[in-house]
Amino acid sequence: MAIISSVAKDSILQVLQKQNGVIFASPAFVGRGIYAGRGIIAKNTDFVPSMVDDRGYLPVEWWIMSKTIAKNPIPLDNEGVTSLIINDSTIPLPKALEVAENELMGKYSKTWPLTKVLDIGGPPKTPKYSLLGGSVEPEIPPIPCHVHAGEVVGGACVGHGKTEAYFFPPVDVPPYNLPLGHVKTRLGLKPSTTK
Repeated sequence: MAIISSVAKDSILQVLQKQNGVIFASPAFVGRGIYAGRGIIAKNTDFVPSMVDDRGYLPVEWWIMSKTIAKNPIPLDNEGVTSLIINDSTIPLPKALEVAENELMGKYSKTWPLTKVLDIGGPPKTPKYSLLGGSVEPEIPPIPCHVHAGEVVGGACVGHGKTEAYFFPPVDVPPYNLPLGHVKTRLGLKPSTTK
């Protein structure tokens, strides 16, 4: 293992030197089965056989320099994990960090956020909460507001949560020219929430 690690580290350092500190990576797309996209990062505008993967998921998220494995109900190996392009091969970022953490991220590795490009859209839908009464117009489904407070064990959040940063690509500009409509963000709490 030490020889493999030494070879991997040497390769990473050589690429860093050769490319003036820049390492390229393969896209780390993440599929979801709950919302479609607007066709920005991939063909993902509808749940049709030509656009979904074997799970029925659409690629609607692109995770940037990610060390995090997506926790989908139907998982794929290393889904969401960035692979660095080192010469003619790829090395998953977590494996690269095992041998060259200081050279790649320095002191920021432990606090590195999960950064996502979100291509969220799909056909307009009436929000579920509208069933409680009142008139609500159908809207393009957004990603629901949420937090990652850590793993839930015995009803309590344990450990560190997941820091995330979202980037929504502009869609009302060429070449997409898609109408934004009324953009809404909501944060709801269960009625039993007291704190």
